Amino acid sequence: MEIQSFLDLAPNYMAYTLQANRENRPTAFCKIVGAFRIVFKNTQTNAASKQDLLVMENLFYNRNVKRKYDLKGSQRNRLISATEAEMNNCVLLDENFMNSTIYKS
Repeated sequence: MEIQSFLDLAPNYMAYTLQANRENRPTAFCKIVGAFRIVFKNTQTNAASKQDLLVMENLFYNRNVKRKYDLKGSQRNRLISATEAEMNNCVLLDENFMNSTIYKS
C-alpha cells in the first residue's frame, strides 16, 4: 500500500523538487536518490520475499538539530511522553509538535 501511495505521489513530488531546484528556491523536501525493490529467495524453501527501499538525502548531515518530528498528519496515538531532556534525543510525533511552542508561535 505504501509503495503504491509513493508511485501515485512521485510525479508531483519530483516536479515540485525539480522546479524548486531550477528556481534556486529552498524547500524542506528531501531529494530522492533512488527507489529500489530487493527480492530475497530462500534456496531451501523456495519462498521469496521483497522489500521496497527509498533512499533520500540526509537533511541532518553536519547540522545541529534540536528536535526531530515524524509527522503523519494524525493526532491519534501520535504522542511520545518524554522529559524535556529526552525530547532532544528522540523522534517526536504529531501531538508533540501540536503541543510545542514552535507550532503555537
